[in-house]
Amino acid sequence: MRIGRVLREEHGHRVRVATHPAFGDFVERDSGLEFFSVGGDPAELMAFMVRNPGMLPSLETVRAGELGRRREAMARMFDGFWRACVRASDGGEPFVADVIIANPPSFAHVHCAEALGVPLHLVFTFPYTPTQAFPHPLASVRRAGRDPGYANFISYPLVEMMIWQGLGDVVNSFRVKTLGLDSVSTVWAPGAAYRLHVPSTYLWSPGLVPKPKDWGPEISVSGFVFLDLASSFQPPPALRAFLDAGEPPVYIGFGSIVIDDPDAFTELIFEAVRKAGVRALVSKGWGGLRSSSRVPDNIFFLDNTPHDWLFPRVRACVIHGGAGTTAIALKCGRPTMIIPFFGDQHFWGSMVGSSGAGPPPVPYKHLSTKKLANGIRYCLGEAAREAAGEVAAAIERDGDGARNAVRAFHGHLRLRGPGSMRCSILQDRVAAWRLKDTHVRLSPLAASILVDREQVSWKGLQLLRHVEWNDFEGPGEPVTGLAGSLTETVKGVFGGIGGMPYRLGKTARTRMQMRRRRRQRSKGGPAKSADEHGEDDGEDDDDDDDAVPEGATRCAEEAGMEDRSGDGPGRDQYLSDIASSAGQTAWAITTAPASLALALAQGFHNAPRLSSSTASTTA
Repeated sequence: MRIGRVLREEHGHRVRVATHPAFGDFVERDSGLEFFSVGGDPAELMAFMVRNPGMLPSLETVRAGELGRRREAMARMFDGFWRACVRASDGGEPFVADVIIANPPSFAHVHCAEALGVPLHLVFTFPYTPTQAFPHPLASVRRAGRDPGYANFISYPLVEMMIWQGLGDVVNSFRVKTLGLDSVSTVWAPGAAYRLHVPSTYLWSPGLVPKPKDWGPEISVSGFVFLDLASSFQPPPALRAFLDAGEPPVYIGFGSIVIDDPDAFTELIFEAVRKAGVRALVSKGWGGLRSSSRVPDNIFFLDNTPHDWLFPRVRACVIHGGAGTTAIALKCGRPTMIIPFFGDQHFWGSMVGSSGAGPPPVPYKHLSTKKLANGIRYCLGEAAREAAGEVAAAIERDGDGARNAVRAFHGHLRLRGPGSMRCSILQDRVAAWRLKDTHVRLSPLAASILVDREQVSWKGLQLLRHVEWNDFEGPGEPVTGLAGSLTETVKGVFGGIGGMPYRLGKTARTRMQMRRRRRQRSKGGPAKSADEHGEDDGEDDDDDDDAVPEGATRCAEEAGMEDRSGDGPGRDQYLSDIASSAGQTAWAITTAPASLALALAQGFHNAPRLSSSTASTTA
């Protein structure tokens, strides 16, 4: 949300947030951004992940039919993501995405970007880019051997391969039926973002997790991103009274985690707090922590409370290890114990434990009263406080993570030069059209003005595709490559020689039209060209000239759209036509060996992908 607000308020972008309907009020009320529902229930997803924390679902989950329901939900969300890219909101203005910012697990991002031909930027809170520095957070990698770098690196494509085995057919159905794209092989698709060098920004502090040395310039680490919710929060009197009644308490909360047996888990927390001898704030969260018995006086049950208001008022934090909660706890310099349930929570537990700002993480399924009490005692120690203070100072040095992320995002957009996304006339707008056979790029508004003024026609415009995200380049196999290369060479040769009469005839026709105009002007008649029809409506055309931006007329003239009322091409144009035809033929012959070699190389390179795609499609 914070990144979206910086994009809108400081850079003037229109920002649409596509997410679950449960977050609609938060997006629109608290951030003021445009919201688009993609469907799905995050509470159901959290419950599923808690029951199935690993990459493979349990047998009970399969028997209950939950896997099929999750796949159906993902298919509906994929369609929702595409609608978010091209549909207007209810009663809203038309919307077509110029750029897509997404997190990697949304899966639909690169396919929607490929269909639209627009830039894509991945932003996330834990690593999805292969590196030797640490394993994929969703993979369980045992430390074996002296150099774990290979195991760490290979864990990333392995995780993607397992995901594609479970969702590949759903993704391909989305590509074919919704986007009109070809299906992709479930063997070749994993790792596409890495191969295509999709720009990515990771939202964590480089002081806590430095950027790995094997990540390229397309990867950036911006620092943590925080929302300011404390300034508008008014604490209930009971909470303020509890805080004022004694020493600062310990915060215990697990956010959006849905727990199977909240009553038993609550009693475990009560007993651990008693053994640790502390006061505690226990957040009810999505798990619905509650007590069927009397709540001890040293414990207060919290409803939804902004962490940036609450954490400066506590001694330590016991959390599930979500990236946002971990970030604000460390920013406030609070020692933190992480009890991971699934996913990246294990990664953050490991990072915090390695920094000394908290004890080693204790997975939820291994948690006991004794382990929780010991973890709380560690967080109250001097070593943990000093380590947490050092991490907090590093986060402060990182600067504003949201602005850093926006700076990285803009840095990967082509806003200058021949491939610029900007409109050639209205520089503050994104181009959607290109004037054929020119480098003139037009935004929808500029194109509409020029068409209305009859400076150009829609037939003379071509839709722009700013980025191509297809890494399947060239022929599918060597035979096709050889045939295609020879065909292109023959077309080039005969296109040059065969096009010579056409070019000479066009030049002669243009010269005849110019002579006819000069004769008509010398007799005092109107000098109309062959394609001008209709009668004068009696209005002064000069009155409408102001409706066209000054730059529009200039760019139109530079593109060759001005009325050719002069003498037209001279006799030397015939020589130019002959030279152009001969040059095209010579170029086709000269480049034929290189084109043939490239086509054969691409054909041999792509053949395994084509065969695996065919096998996966027909299986």
